Amino acid sequence: MLGFNLSELKTVVAALGRVVPVRPADWNCGYVRLRCANGLAVLTATDSQSWLEGSLPAEGEVDVLLPGRLFCDLVSRVQGETLQIELVGTQARVTAGGSQFLLNTAEPEYFPELPEPDGHSLEVPGSLLREGVRRVVACASSDQTRGVLCGVRLELEGEMLELAATDGYTLARTRVALPGTETVALTVPADAMQELVRLPGETVRLTFSQSYLLAEVPGSRLATRLLDGNYPTYRRLLPGPEFQPKTTVRLSRKVLLSALSRVELVANNDKDRLTLEVSDSLALSATAPDLGSVTELVPAQVEGSPIKVGINLRYLTRFLSVAGDSVEVWLTAPNQPLFWRTDADPEYLYLLMPFLLN
Repeated sequence: MLGFNLSELKTVVAALGRVVPVRPADWNCGYVRLRCANGLAVLTATDSQSWLEGSLPAEGEVDVLLPGRLFCDLVSRVQGETLQIELVGTQARVTAGGSQFLLNTAEPEYFPELPEPDGHSLEVPGSLLREGVRRVVACASSDQTRGVLCGVRLELEGEMLELAATDGYTLARTRVALPGTETVALTVPADAMQELVRLPGETVRLTFSQSYLLAEVPGSRLATRLLDGNYPTYRRLLPGPEFQPKTTVRLSRKVLLSALSRVELVANNDKDRLTLEVSDSLALSATAPDLGSVTELVPAQVEGSPIKVGINLRYLTRFLSVAGDSVEVWLTAPNQPLFWRTDADPEYLYLLMPFLLN
């Protein structure tokens, strides 16, 4: 019989529950593997593209597959201080508080093993990795037919780690200093990247090969298949050292968000289309043919020539969700990208493609 501290088990299983598929493509991916030996229990879940492994103290010896979704859900709901698991033939008796479950089990030999690439390794401060991913991952495409655009690009060269993501309409890029001599270029699925930054730990160890990435912190490991294909040459879209914007606008994030909260009442009824007009000040406007229009004047510092562009309100809000107190936008022409920056990260750049106004 295995005994677990229920609070510790809930923490581990909550993470596994984000990986176990609701409708697994392969039957064996619908399980959680439980292995216990030498006072340590290791639980693993996979959807065949990513694997997540968590460990915690437990006495006993066992290696068995438990129904993934059911096990994760019951652990989240049972009460008490401890949870016990006892194998009874081809079933596992799970007891906690006043609850008792009998779960059908399967043999562990059918479970896909967590890949362990033996390529290059590097260590990244967890806080820097989390902040970098948080600022770029929203720009990765959610359309699974778009290949590498569904991932986050990681490139390490010259002691600088660059993270970027794009869906073809927006592009986000940031960089963090990372001493080392390795040269890295890989594309990690956005879903796996979001799970990776949830790993606790001050330092994350990354090991990678041509096909897999393994992230490790004490008590947890995450492995994922890398995305195949050539990532777009996004750097050619970014402003170079000699770039001179036609117009620069600086303003408060809080003030801009407040104005957008009112403009969206109309813009949401017109495919989120928003007009941004710069003269001596900044004006935001939207029109819904069946409803009416709205105009908001926003206090801002303006340098340069008047300009008028059309942008998607939802894409602008995406940037503001990760910006600091102050934001800045560079504009060059109505049909050219807008470049947004923030005081929270001097290396962060957000490209937003405009739409042509009538």
